[in-house]
Amino acid sequence: RSRSFGWLLMAALSIGVFTAAAKDDETKASAQSEPPQLAVVLDVERPGKADLLLLRSGEQLTGTLLNETFSLRTGYAHLKFENRMLAGIDLNDGARGIESVITINSNRFSGFLEDPLVTFQLQTGSRIEVRREKVLKVIFRTREAELQGIPQGRWIRLKNGDYFSGQLLVDPLPLVTARAQVPVSLKETASLAFTTGTPPQTKIILRNGEVLQGTLAIEDIPIQLDVGPKIHVYRDRIDTIGDRLVPDTTTL
Repeated sequence: RSRSFGWLLMAALSIGVFTAAAKDDETKASAQSEPPQLAVVLDVERPGKADLLLLRSGEQLTGTLLNETFSLRTGYAHLKFENRMLAGIDLNDGARGIESVITINSNRFSGFLEDPLVTFQLQTGSRIEVRREKVLKVIFRTREAELQGIPQGRWIRLKNGDYFSGQLLVDPLPLVTARAQVPVSLKETASLAFTTGTPPQTKIILRNGEVLQGTLAIEDIPIQLDVGPKIHVYRDRIDTIGDRLVPDTTTL
């Protein structure tokens, strides 16, 4: 009896060890899919206790951004971001109408910033309003646990260089192949690549290694951004969709 009890005890301990190890591996895999906190954005280190306003005159102001939201009109969507979701704004190419917003979860969107003024409270306590045309960069301070609670969806990279993460809201994907229309489950999909042509082709790689190729039966793909609104992106604007398309980095 004592020998049987010993075997049962060893088996129970082994199961506990394997279960803990599995949970640990799952936690590590989840953490690896999430972007790290951005320490440097637009070649500027993010301060921990203040925001930075870099002007075209060369002046650098330190204080607090008071704009609650910022709006960006891109070629594919109109986006509004809460202040707390932003890491940096680049207006360096504003003359060409190409400005970019970088979110705390490493998303990059380009377009035209619609806010005419940046409201800023200096460390001296005085409050000023600066025309957007005079601003070069806006650098937001790091915030404690700023990524906590933000979901991690798939990475979508556009042909214009924008990239962002979110959840695809169409499942299954309707793929028209040479033989028939095939429903492709998102759960079974590892990545998608879109090519230009007539008609444009979509290459889907499944998690089991199988490759499907054809044309998506839908033109606009609905996406719920991880840190923004629900948008619809025309399929020909998309370059790739996958689990990890943006390299882990603390600098953007």
